[in-house]
Amino acid sequence: MRLLADRIAERETTLLLLDVDFFKQANTNLEHVGGDQVLAQLADVVQSISREHDMTCRWGGEEFVILMPATGQDEGVVIAERIREAFGTSSVEIEDPAGGRPRVINKQRQMGAGFTVSIGVAVSPKHGVELSELKQRADLALEWAKRNGRNRVGVASDGGRRR
Repeated sequence: MRLLADRIAERETTLLLLDVDFFKQANTNLEHVGGDQVLAQLADVVQSISREHDMTCRWGGEEFVILMPATGQDEGVVIAERIREAFGTSSVEIEDPAGGRPRVINKQRQMGAGFTVSIGVAVSPKHGVELSELKQRADLALEWAKRNGRNRVGVASDGGRRR
């Protein structure tokens, strides 16, 4: 972890914290197999948009963290918006656990806010140099995004500014 902290401290690094909106509801409505497929779709979207040197991991139930070295706040927000838009407009194929035909669901038309994603953004060294500090600040920005309607990107506050 010390090596990672040193890399974060030496140049701007952006951390994105992604959380699927209303995931528990979607997981209940689509059963766990469908919920897993929603998470797999988000992972596919993240993989298609993130860059080779970005580090992505699943962080708990429906959260993902993306650590983007040598990336400033503006570029990080652009990438976060691309992920948010791509996930919100993509479709997911939900397999029938009983072996029937899979359903293809366009998330925005048929599930409302059930398959959107909110994203919190924090940048080092502006919002901290330790990974735990960045995660905490991104989490606060994510909470702001959820409180303000979900399906949006929140930026860690530095004097009250949020996206």
